[in-house]
Parts: sequence; C-alpha cells; structure tokens
Amino acid sequence: MPYIASKAGGGSFFIIFLLITFIVVLPILIGEYIIGRASQRDAINAYKELVPKTQWNWIGKLGVLGSILVFAIYSVVGGWIIAYIIKAMTGAVSHIDEGQLALQFGLTTANSATAIAGATLFILLNIIIVLQGVRKGIERISKITIPILFVLLIFLTIMSLTLPHAMEGLIYFLKPDFSTINSNTIILILGQSFFSMSVGISLMVTYGSYLNDSINIPKVSAFIALLNMLISIFVAVAIFPALFSFGVEPQPNSSILFCCFTVNF
Repeated sequence: MPYIASKAGGGSFFIIFLLITFIVVLPILIGEYIIGRASQRDAINAYKELVPKTQWNWIGKLGVLGSILVFAIYSVVGGWIIAYIIKAMTGAVSHIDEGQLALQFGLTTANSATAIAGATLFILLNIIIVLQGVRKGIERISKITIPILFVLLIFLTIMSLTLPHAMEGLIYFLKPDFSTINSNTIILILGQSFFSMSVGISLMVTYGSYLNDSINIPKVSAFIALLNMLISIFVAVAIFPALFSFGVEPQPNSSILFCCFTVNF
C-alpha cells in the first residue's frame, strides 16, 4: 500500500480508495455474503447449489486458484516474519542502522534454507488452525491476534509520529495531489481495494455460508469496510512519517516492513 499510495499522490489515494471501496467493492462483498448464506456451501459448490447445470461454478474454481496464489506469496512473507521474530529475540537486528538492516533483509530473503524453513513453518501453522474449522480455528485465533496487531499498529503509529521530520510525511499523506492520478493509478487503487477487502476470489462466499439469518449482511459489510478504511489510515500514518524520517523511497516490495520499522522500534 505505501508504494501505491505514493504513486497516487498520498491523500488523493485514500479519497479514491474510499470511493471505490464503498461504491464498487462493498456491493460485491454483500453479494458474496448473500451467495454463501443462501447456498450454505463453499466457494465452488455455492454456485452449483444456486445455479445447477451451469458454468457459474468456475467463478468459485478461479477464486480458489486465486486464493492459492495469494497464499503462496504470503507463505514466503510469513516465513520472513518468523525469521525476523527469531532475529529480534536473539538481538540480531537490535541497535543497527538502516544500511545494516537492509543488508540483513537481503541476506534473509536470499537464504534459501531460511526461506523454505520459514515458509514451511508458516504453512504448518495455517494448516493446524484451518483444520480446527472456521469458528474453532480461524475465528478463535483471530480474536487473539487481531487485537494484538491493532495495539501494535497504534504503538507503531505513535512511535512513527515522534520521529524527526515525521510531520513532513504526515503532511504528504494528508495533502491530496490529484495531478498524479491517471488510468494506471486508478487500476492500482481498484486492485488494492479488492485485495484489502478480500473480494473477487469467492473467499467471502465461504465465510458467508457460516452466517445465520439473524445477521444483517449490509450492516456487517459496511462495518467491515469502515474498519478496513480505519486500519488503512492508521497504517498510512505509521508508514509515511517513518519513510520521510529515514529518507526511504517507497518500493513495490516488503522491504519497508523489515527495514524501516525495525530502526528504533
């Protein structure tokens, strides 16, 4: 998101991101929840249940394929995070400057053994959680991890705002620059909105199958969209001041997470 936001003029990114989320993505989220609850089936069988003997189930099949590809990417990044947790616990990334952190990141990502071991452990953790089911597995672990992540995000935001030149980054984020907006940036923002709300890959169809009739789907969906926007703003407020403080140029990769935020945090 930092890279896309920087390409789309900071504040102007979030204005367009907000409009796209509520005008385009939110209705799709509501639709996927409705399909899931009406069919009480997974992403593939939901379409078979509602429109049998048609090819609509390919939406679910392509969604599952998309989820597998996304999981493959996150497995690698998750492996890096596990490696950095170990580095933090052993003091390997403590009290070193940006240059050394960049070197550490390069060595970590280039190490095949570390990448494979970390990704494997990350995948095994996911398998253990998913095998417990949505309510006993995913929902239970989310009730623990999501609040922790939110608290850490607030902590990072406060720390970032206390850095030198932090206000320059905050002003860049708050001051929209629509001169950078074009068809390419609109597509990037659209993709980011779809990705952040996890729609378009039938993931929410499966989650929708667990919703009972007492759930107000439009209301819940709108709340999810608002919460997603709130977290996105917190992330931006945490990242842009830190970028300006350390003079780091946003890149379309994960290096910011592992280099910029490790300094002094």
